[in-house]
Amino acid sequence: MTLPPHLDVLDGFIRAAEQVPDDQWNHVPADGRWSPAQVAEHLRLTYVVTRPELRGGQGFRVRTSRWKQWLFQLLFLRRITEQGRFPANVPAVREIRPAPGPYDRAALLAALRSEGEQFDREFTAVRDAHVRLSHPFLGRLKPADALALTTQHIRHHQKQLGPH
Repeated sequence: MTLPPHLDVLDGFIRAAEQVPDDQWNHVPADGRWSPAQVAEHLRLTYVVTRPELRGGQGFRVRTSRWKQWLFQLLFLRRITEQGRFPANVPAVREIRPAPGPYDRAALLAALRSEGEQFDREFTAVRDAHVRLSHPFLGRLKPADALALTTQHIRHHQKQLGPH
């Protein structure tokens, strides 16, 4: 499966987020899921944590041993990157867990777009430099896998915005 470019998927998410009714934007469902605003903030935080690694800094802290990284990549990486099938009930790590809010929609979506565009520019600049990006459970990922995972992550969360 060939994925659309990362920024096209991000634009699709932002368009969907703009369609969420105002009274639902910061509404946290009773089942403990995130509000649409928190979902957008989660994606923004993902870029904030990931981007420094593209410049040689620290990204996500890997929380699994090498053998678990190997196993998780074997079991889940292709399912995620090629089919968008994420394992169920995997909690977001602390660095990318959104605060309760409320969030101003226009400001948050502008910040999300800015972070996504900066990520895309920085990623493109280092794509051929054999840069690896860290994932909390999967470990260090090749550039193509990291970009596919990022793209599928956005698609995964766009589904959580619901039909609007």
